[in-house]
Amino acid sequence: MEEAARSLLTFVGLIFGAGGGVAVVAYALLRFFGEKWMNAKFEERLAAFKHAQGKELEELRYRINALMDRTVKLHQKEFDVIPESWGKLNTSCGVVTAITSAFQQYPDLDRIGKPQLDEFLQDSFMAKWQKEEIRLTDKKTDYYRKALTWHKVTEGREACREFHVYFRKNGIFIPEPIKSQFVQLDKLTYEALIEYELNEREEIRPRLRKAHNALAEAKDIMISLENNVQDRLWNMNKVVG
Repeated sequence: MEEAARSLLTFVGLIFGAGGGVAVVAYALLRFFGEKWMNAKFEERLAAFKHAQGKELEELRYRINALMDRTVKLHQKEFDVIPESWGKLNTSCGVVTAITSAFQQYPDLDRIGKPQLDEFLQDSFMAKWQKEEIRLTDKKTDYYRKALTWHKVTEGREACREFHVYFRKNGIFIPEPIKSQFVQLDKLTYEALIEYELNEREEIRPRLRKAHNALAEAKDIMISLENNVQDRLWNMNKVVG
């Protein structure tokens, strides 16, 4: 198109040189073809502009969709992780609180007969070798109490470990301050369990109670965490929904 325009201008220049009415005709031709050339250039630029704008809009739409998709996935992951973490923390905290409680009850196995003892041991947690030992000892209640204590400690450790492993893998999806509250309560729970183990293993008297008391006094933190978890889950439900 530009080459044709230059040729036309050269031709018109020759005609203008000739003068007269031919120049008028040439001016009309120049105006006619000039307008067509200008319109063609305008349409060409407009098409290029629309193409560039369309490409930018498409890229923007892709980025927005990717961001929304990532946001929805993160919210869904958080929606799954927070309740699971809450459940595991409550399990570990409940088990440890029960173990470390000063009030414990045990059956008086020293005052029951052999048939009753056999029936009791049949459904107990104890291993076969423990059942044989308790039958032979004269202090059956003491033996059972110690065996039950370490059985519960094992349960407590397993509950704490289950929370630790899950939270280490998924805690990254939990926002603050909820994450810090989970960590704080988990620390208090585990310290209370370790203190209890130490009391039992070393037979400490009077018993250490600092960690136990700290866990018992953490009810406000637990209530605050529960409220934060509920608020977060309901807010996420609105966002995801």
